[in-house]
Amino acid sequence: MPGASGCRAKVRARGSENILCLSTKLPTFFQQALKGGLAAWRHPILNTHITQFSGEQTRGSLNVVALWMHATGSGAAFGDVLSVFQTLVGASGAQIVRQMRHPAQTRMIARHDQSAGKLFERPVVSFCAALFGDMSHHVKAGSLWRLTDARPDRDILHNLEEMGLKEVCILVLNTETDFTDYFELHLSRPLPDHDLALLEILGPILAEGWKKRAPGCIEAAIAGRPFPVAQRGQEASRPLLGSNNPAGLTRSEFRICTLIQSGRMPDEISEMLGVSKSTLRSHMRAIYLKTGASGQVELVHLLHGRQSGAGG
Repeated sequence: MPGASGCRAKVRARGSENILCLSTKLPTFFQQALKGGLAAWRHPILNTHITQFSGEQTRGSLNVVALWMHATGSGAAFGDVLSVFQTLVGASGAQIVRQMRHPAQTRMIARHDQSAGKLFERPVVSFCAALFGDMSHHVKAGSLWRLTDARPDRDILHNLEEMGLKEVCILVLNTETDFTDYFELHLSRPLPDHDLALLEILGPILAEGWKKRAPGCIEAAIAGRPFPVAQRGQEASRPLLGSNNPAGLTRSEFRICTLIQSGRMPDEISEMLGVSKSTLRSHMRAIYLKTGASGQVELVHLLHGRQSGAGG
């Protein structure tokens, strides 16, 4: 474990507190935290307090860093670390996404969401484009961003409401010539200041671990996910149920969308198609993924809005 000699530190004021942000690997900071917890921990050189954290958050932070280093270093799955991170800050979902330059699309690397397994679970959606826009590939690795700080437009706010979210936090993992990788947290409540401070401390450490990830492990994860991630703020203009089937729906998915458009409810659809609720749930997940809908309500709007737009 590296010592303090290899650790650069900076102090940034937040209100009346000073927050210590460490910008390298697993530093002496975590060794001291392991011994005594993060509560009122004082940096020996800067003589500065950081935000107080509970013992549970201290242990959770150490666990996150350990799992993250293991996953990035060995190519192991990120499911465990996303689940722990989600619990640590009370997030509804956590995901790692890669935003490509050419073609301009976002691919899922790993994801963990509380709604998984429910009939109408949250779709696979990223808010990176909505937050960064044309600056997507010019943001600093290790930096932390909040969607609400960017004053999103009404459409994005509507998307958040549809998904039951109050905040989206995005940590920039790295920026390379052809892509940028992000760690994205979806929250159903505003992010408290102490959680924000914790993310700012962890951000540079996670970015450094990501930089030293095992070769090829991310490409293998992306290869196992055939569809790009829908980006909020990037609206399609072609009819969803048009003859050219722009979303690439299967025959069953197309049929389900037709029934939803006509006002049928899930129980009716399941009975009419002769499929179980779990099968219908799988179809709905695929439909959300392909169309970028944030839920059943938005899917209905897309089905009717696009169809009427095509006719006008």
